[in-house]
Amino acid sequence: MTSPDKFRAEEARQLDDQMLKDRYGVVRTTVDHFHVGSYRYTSLKDAIAESRRRSA
Repeated sequence: MTSPDKFRAEEARQLDDQMLKDRYGVVRTTVDHFHVGSYRYTSLKDAIAESRRRSA
């Protein structure tokens, strides 16, 4: 595949994805992750609590 063809294929895939999201009412969201050691938290409060436990 040439570079312009790759671009068109990716553009078509993105349009297909957008059409499917619109059709089925799917909404994309992002999530913050907080890392403490090997653990991952979505709540800053929980991450801080773990960090405090480790330093106690």
